[in-house]
Amino acid sequence: MFSVPNGQTAYMKIAALKQLGYDKNKLDSIYKFINDQSHITGSGFDPALVTGTKRAVVEMLDMMKTISPEHFRIIDESTN
Repeated sequence: MFSVPNGQTAYMKIAALKQLGYDKNKLDSIYKFINDQSHITGSGFDPALVTGTKRAVVEMLDMMKTISPEHFRIIDESTN
């Protein structure tokens, strides 16, 4: 959303990536995470979020590596 702030929602951006052929299952997983699991709810901590978070982060970094390699490179170098 910050890399290309063009007013499109996350749903619209993910739909565009699907049209470009990016893995639909990974995109659906990322979208579900950012909408349903990336913030605290009143129901308390769900231990399943740990695994889901790890998977979502790996998928998001993989996506970033594909669609924005320079952005990925900078993050990768700064975190190693």
